[in-house]
Amino acid sequence: MKWTLSGVLNIVLLIAVCILFYLHFHRNASQPVQQRMADSTSAVQLAYVNIDTLQAHYTYFKEKRAQLEAQQARMEKELQQDAQKLQQEYNQFQQKAPTMTQAEGEAAQQKLLQHQQQLQAKQEAMRQQLLAQQQAFQDSLQQELHTFLQRYNADKHFQFIFSYAGGASDILYANPAQDITRDVIDGLNALHAGK
Repeated sequence: MKWTLSGVLNIVLLIAVCILFYLHFHRNASQPVQQRMADSTSAVQLAYVNIDTLQAHYTYFKEKRAQLEAQQARMEKELQQDAQKLQQEYNQFQQKAPTMTQAEGEAAQQKLLQHQQQLQAKQEAMRQQLLAQQQAFQDSLQQELHTFLQRYNADKHFQFIFSYAGGASDILYANPAQDITRDVIDGLNALHAGK
């Protein structure tokens, strides 16, 4: 078998690639996991905001939530009163039914059905109104938080700021040293107080 120059060079290059491959992975495998992770994340700055704590201490959030809950209670009370009126109308119809003619009975039933449909429509409209207000509040809160975090992060240089909620988060562990919640609450409350 004759060895050509290109064949010998290919074998030498193959051996060199195998040696480099071995050295690269042998060096990384011998490093402790913590050291490899520290090396790969040393440039990434992370922080988080505890959403449960934010909701409990952010004045604007608490005020707006109380307003929405009060509005929901008013709507429920109004709907309950309307339902009671409808029930009274139905009870009156039941009492008068034996003395009504067939035409009067059908007209009264039609009127009751119309009132029931109006009540259901009113209930749905109120529910939609409340949902729209809650969504608008969530959107404005998200925008306010985003705007604040942009200013807050101008000198902090975090690449990522996560939200964290106990029990409902994809984050399994959060180092308390990276918790910026208190700064965010204080800053947002100061902004809200200035409005």
